[in-house]
Amino acid sequence: MPIELSPEEISELTQVLKDRLGELSEEIYHADLQKFRDQLKDRRTVLQTILEKLERVPAKQT
Repeated sequence: MPIELSPEEISELTQVLKDRLGELSEEIYHADLQKFRDQLKDRRTVLQTILEKLERVPAKQT
């Protein structure tokens, strides 16, 4: 399902994802329960995939 984002929106979303990925790494490190840690790792994988896709979007595309 394609969505259209302006360069400013892409930039902002990219920064939000990077910030959240950093927070998730800290949460994973401190998680006591393996099941919860695994859920956080799964979420991190999804967010990393989204970030990689955003970073591949050409700057001129809107």
